[in-house]
Amino acid sequence: MTATDDNAPPPDMSRLKRRIAWMRRLAASAIVAERGVIALLPVLGVISLFLIASWFGFWRPLPSGLKIAALVVFAFGFSVSLLSLGRFRWPTPDEIDSRLEQKSGLRHQAIRVQNEAPATSDPFALALWKAHQERMARRIGAIDSGGPAPDIARRDPYALRALAVLGLVVAWSFSLSNFGGRVSDAFTFPHPRISRLPAVSTPG
Repeated sequence: MTATDDNAPPPDMSRLKRRIAWMRRLAASAIVAERGVIALLPVLGVISLFLIASWFGFWRPLPSGLKIAALVVFAFGFSVSLLSLGRFRWPTPDEIDSRLEQKSGLRHQAIRVQNEAPATSDPFALALWKAHQERMARRIGAIDSGGPAPDIARRDPYALRALAVLGLVVAWSFSLSNFGGRVSDAFTFPHPRISRLPAVSTPG
């Protein structure tokens, strides 16, 4: 809820600014979490496929040549997935304040205006600006930063993330059986057999 009575007594500005600064940190953390999850989705997808294959015993029957080729494919896919991390952007101060205003139902940039100042030294203009700040400050009630809510559904319309989670659970359960595999199987190669030459007897 937000207060909208412009005739209310002016709030404690120093206390209000401390509260806004704290909520800005929470809003920034929420935005970073949202963008971080989106950036990590491809990486987590490749890791999930590797774990599923390992726990289902995919690696054990493969000869060394095919195992190395499959590992190269996974390594290439993992390297490509890391490119998504390059699209991660830290939130700007304007994006943080905009989120607070949106989540708190505040209009007229009530939060952003608290840190702004007019590019003038005219006393009359400065007095008008200060009055505007106080009027907007009266409208700031409970400030809500909102929790992280990444829009994963828009980027994963076929709900592949649900299949990945289900596959991980089933594969992990299967790995506990006698037929299950281990992650270490992908990096275990049989030692080459060294054939022994028959001993040559020398005449005594």
